Amino acid sequence: MAIEEIHSLGAPPPFKIAFVAYTLPEYAVYHFAEHYAEKFGIVAKVLVSIRDAKDWLGVREDLRALPRRDELIDASPSRARSRSLVNT
Repeated sequence: MAIEEIHSLGAPPPFKIAFVAYTLPEYAVYHFAEHYAEKFGIVAKVLVSIRDAKDWLGVREDLRALPRRDELIDASPSRARSRSLVNT
């Protein structure tokens, strides 16, 4: 599992990872991973927008440059994939 790999690579604490879920099944899986990460000292959080994830991780940039969620969703397969953001 990816959480175990992150831990085995020696990510320095406090290591934070944000999962961005666009669908309900993704949310359920990421919610499990959020709690599983606690076993390894990784702080994880499931969010529903990249903007919220960047804010939670403390990534600072011009928020006006970020697309709104409705701008990200279309029928193309490349847009349908979920994203996870990582910050150490």
